[in-house]
Amino acid sequence: MQYFKILLFGLALSNIGSSVTSFSISLWVMKQTQSSFDFSLVMLAAGLPVLLTAPVLGAISDKFKKLSLMMLCQTICICSALVLLALFFLGLVNMALLVIVTVVMGIASALSGLAFVSLIPLLVGTSKLHTAQAFRASLGSIISLITPVIGGILLYQLNLGVILLLDAISYLFALASIQIVRIEKQEQSPASSSALLNIMGLKAFIAELSALPVIKRIFVKSIMVNFVSSSLLVVIPFYFLSSFPYSQAIALMVAGSIGALVGSILISKFASDINKIPTYTNTVLLVMAAAYALIAIPNVINVFIGMVVLSASFSLFNGMVTVSIQVNTNVENRGRMFAYLGMAAQSASLLALPVYGLLMDQSGFVSPNINSLSGFKALSESGPLLSASYASIASVILIAAGIATFAIWVVFRLKTPAISIHSLPQGEK
Repeated sequence: MQYFKILLFGLALSNIGSSVTSFSISLWVMKQTQSSFDFSLVMLAAGLPVLLTAPVLGAISDKFKKLSLMMLCQTICICSALVLLALFFLGLVNMALLVIVTVVMGIASALSGLAFVSLIPLLVGTSKLHTAQAFRASLGSIISLITPVIGGILLYQLNLGVILLLDAISYLFALASIQIVRIEKQEQSPASSSALLNIMGLKAFIAELSALPVIKRIFVKSIMVNFVSSSLLVVIPFYFLSSFPYSQAIALMVAGSIGALVGSILISKFASDINKIPTYTNTVLLVMAAAYALIAIPNVINVFIGMVVLSASFSLFNGMVTVSIQVNTNVENRGRMFAYLGMAAQSASLLALPVYGLLMDQSGFVSPNINSLSGFKALSESGPLLSASYASIASVILIAAGIATFAIWVVFRLKTPAISIHSLPQGEK
């Protein structure tokens, strides 16, 4: 567990740096172009290539030693940040170069993340996986909560060049933590093959799911739930900005991050008994459906409670799914399993980004430039920034999401077999 904590906090520092940089770059682009669509394109550039290359990344993660891959990926991220820093100070930064560098850093970060999540069972053992996942998810929620604050402050008080320099430095902490970690059991790599399907890991992925029907059910359930939830990326900002004053809209978005942190903490309790995870995930679906209905009522108290409950449920659900996959899959195929799961689960949110940007531009929304507390207060007292018609449409979509989540619960509660721990390589149990 000690090596896990060292590696987790080292990677957390680099994740803070990369998240702050990604957010700051997007804000910088929006400030330069005054276009929400350009803002969304930069965000999309970090995720879409990862989505398209996920099968290959998963196979690479399974084929090579995890620590070596993580070392390589962190080095690539450092070099990318320094290249972007040099371009910034030379005045050569443009949209195309930002997208290219963002793509490279996004793919490297994704590969490092797959290697890390596959490595966790080797670092902590099966009996402590629920605790490790709670640590990891809680830290991720905290990073998501503080990233916009840190990014906004640094960008307006300093400049993008300083942020890029700090980002490059943050990767050094990750490299140092990787150097410290030692794994007693040697990682095994599957036999190499030149067949395209084997390179992408599709055959191994299908074989693994076929051999584990319970995991297949959890996997399919997770994809369906994540697709419904992540597709609301377009809806939520419009709903908040058209229903509430700006300060309340921001507070409600923060409530989601707080809820995610609460859900991450609960993972340690509810994922401790692997046999009960299918039942627990079904129960969480009912809670999520109720939260959607609560958010659809445009009252600030209802929406605040609904956002906390929904985000907590979503974080808890994904945490239990992660522990199930880590326990019930072999290290040789674990990276592919998470790669395909992430590919399916994140597709909706990534495809929603350009739609979100276009709709924001069409609505006439311009990101407010707030330089003082009095300016923020005046903006808050001015009422919603978008037309109320967006709120009505968003409410209908939220109710539909609740109905869809309830339907998923109905489908999967009909037959929920108990999980049996898969035969893992010696040293993982």
